[in-house]
Amino acid sequence: MIMKCKICCSAADLPSLLALGYNIITEEDNHFWTETYALPTYTVSRDAYYQFSTILRTKGIWCYIGNEGYTLYISNHPTSRYSSEMIIYNSMFFLGSITRCPPYMFDRIFSDKEQWLMSEFLTTQPKQFLYLATA
Repeated sequence: MIMKCKICCSAADLPSLLALGYNIITEEDNHFWTETYALPTYTVSRDAYYQFSTILRTKGIWCYIGNEGYTLYISNHPTSRYSSEMIIYNSMFFLGSITRCPPYMFDRIFSDKEQWLMSEFLTTQPKQFLYLATA
């Protein structure tokens, strides 16, 4: 199986992505990330899809589901590659704990500068979590 994705990045980002193990090729001024998985048999099974997806997830790939469909992001950090589901769940758990126990902390932690970020997170991420958890 072969996966080939066009990536949007600057030329300065390419060496760091290559150093992290991404197989990036350039074709006609476009950069593509490619990954391959050799099937153990000639038939494609659910297990083969699972094995290939496990390889891709360890590379550090996240998706966002919006009005335009799926948008995928790759990681440029060597170790902090947590799944989107885990990041959303932990963030929602933290927000739930500070609004239940000491509600005054919410206003103290998030100033006026971060209010738009919290609003965006609370508007988009519960739906993202449902999509990702059921996919």
